[in-house]
Formats: sequence, C-alpha cells, structure tokens
Amino acid sequence: MFTTSLIRKVLAIIGLTLCFGFAGMGLLTIYLQYNATIDLQKKAAQQLTDTIAHDILALMMRGDLKEYDAYAGDIRKRGTVLDIKLFDADGKERGGGAPSDDMKRALGTGRQLHIQGTKDGQRVVNVVLPLANEERCRGCHQPRSRYLGGVVLTSSMEPGFRSALRLALVMSAVGVSFFCAILVALYVCFKRMVVERISGLGAQVALLSGGISPGIWLFPAATRSSSSPWASIP
Repeated sequence: MFTTSLIRKVLAIIGLTLCFGFAGMGLLTIYLQYNATIDLQKKAAQQLTDTIAHDILALMMRGDLKEYDAYAGDIRKRGTVLDIKLFDADGKERGGGAPSDDMKRALGTGRQLHIQGTKDGQRVVNVVLPLANEERCRGCHQPRSRYLGGVVLTSSMEPGFRSALRLALVMSAVGVSFFCAILVALYVCFKRMVVERISGLGAQVALLSGGISPGIWLFPAATRSSSSPWASIP
C-alpha cells in the first residue's frame, strides 16, 4: 500500500510538470506552424498576383487589353484564383464597376495590401496590387500619373487552413503518445530502481527500531536432547 501510494504521488508530480511543459511547448509550436502556413499561402498569392500583373502590363503594351476578359476567364477556369478584377487610376473597376476603397488606399500609399475575408463560405485573401506607371507605359498614359490602376486578386485560404489543421492534429496526437510513453517509462523505472529500494530501507529501519539488527540471522531454538550434558539443568 505504501509503495503504490508513493508511486502515485511521484507520478502525479512529474505528470503535472510534464503536462504543463508539453502543453506550453505544443501550443507555441502549433501557433508558430499555423502562422508559417498562412504566411506561405499569402506569399503564394502575392507571387501569383505579380505574375498576373506582369501579363496584364504585357497586354497593355501590345494594345490588346480587350483580351483581358478572356485571360481573366481562363485563370478562373483553371481554379488558380477565385476572382480577378482590374481597376483604373481612380479606383473604379473596369467595365463601369463601383470604386473600391481598398484600391484607393493602395493607390494612395503605393503599397500592396493583403486583406483577409470570406467569400461563398470560404476564407479568402484579397491581394490589392497597384500598377506603376513605368517608363514604357508613358507613351499612352500621362507621365504625371504614378499609377495606371491596379489589380485585385482573390485567392482561397482553405488549402492553407486545412493543412495547418491537419498538421496540428498530427502534432497533438504525437505529443500525447510521447507523453503517455514517458509516464509509463517513469513508472517502471521508479518502481524498480527507487521505490523498491526505499521499501527495503524502510523494512531495515523497522527492524532496527524494534531492537533487532537486520544483519543477524535468527534461527529457531534447537530441541534439547536427553543426551546433552545440559539436559539436567532446569
């Protein structure tokens, strides 16, 4: 009973310590991994936006901007992006669409924006990229304009979220498995190497406290024989 109680107390202390340690380390790892996956998804969307912007500028240089609709439709059919929109220098969507506050802000700051949101029940990121009025474009556009307009690319974040969730579940399962394995190993080691020795030491202390040396072997008294010279002594 004493041995079992001692093992439980020791394992409870070590288990709680390991539990807090594993929980803190696991949560931090999952958080960092989640952010890294989402950042990677954003960078992929940014690279795709840069490529599309380059293609649009090439169409504008050739005077084939009318082919933009076919180009955008082909990209949507491939499933690479959910939506792509082209805006003019005033922040209005091509084709008489409404002005976009995000595009106006990007044109005002000259910086690329990443705006997260939802569309059709999916988590998406909108990459807002202003198109600079480069030297090669000033033959058809006024040189005083810093930007020709911009592109808004809508990309799904669901693959990144699913990947992050799957990796988090795998890491959690691995962490719990290792935690249980460590507890079992500690139980076996403590029982064989520590608790049994403590129990033996306790038994020796109990013998000493009773006035009996644990190093002395106690033998039963021998039966007196009638032929013994001491047999006549009462």
